[in-house]
Amino acid sequence: MKHFAIIILLVISLPLTACSMREVKQNYDSVRNWVFNTQPTAQPFVVEDTTPIIEINYDAADCLYADLWLELSPESPIYYTFFTDLANPEITAPFGRVVTEQVAARLAQKDYKIVSGQARKDDYTTPEPVRQLPSTQNKEGSLEQNTTATDEPELSLSEQFRPIWPCIMTGDYLIGDDVIFISARINTIRNNQLISSYQWTVPINQNTRTLLPQLKKPQRGMRPTVQTRF
Repeated sequence: MKHFAIIILLVISLPLTACSMREVKQNYDSVRNWVFNTQPTAQPFVVEDTTPIIEINYDAADCLYADLWLELSPESPIYYTFFTDLANPEITAPFGRVVTEQVAARLAQKDYKIVSGQARKDDYTTPEPVRQLPSTQNKEGSLEQNTTATDEPELSLSEQFRPIWPCIMTGDYLIGDDVIFISARINTIRNNQLISSYQWTVPINQNTRTLLPQLKKPQRGMRPTVQTRF
């Protein structure tokens, strides 16, 4: 009875007006465990990061897009291949496919032409865009348009600013101790010019383990000291 009275006094003394009911309950449990010495002995050793990987991959795709929209017209087809395990490219884990599809889906939401499959043959011979130079005035006072020495048709200002270049998106990942390192690149098909790249990490948790067979192997440990079968 004496211990119960102490608990009541301690709980009443808390600033209830500034706390939610959840906080009040947490404070009550903490005081009760302290008075009766009943603090739970089982505590989580590591708190997992449960952030959905789709949110992380969408943010990564936004970073790719930040460089992409300045260099590439939305009419440019972007082919993609599934990301591979950097340590063992022969492993075909679902993780690489899921990450690739999420990044590609986000770029498609940005109105880019995302294409699954092999590039066409003519994508490798796409001509470079013609760069127009500013107009100058000759001695007679008439305007002359300076152009590059080429027979290719001139492009509009918008096409010069954001040329149409077929590209390909590739990537890989590497499994660490508690995170997975991911790298993605978007290169032009014609001359392998790097247009955009980004590196990010996703946490290793219950969801990512289900996508990586190599992380689902049984863990070795000590044999139990108590009898588990009767």
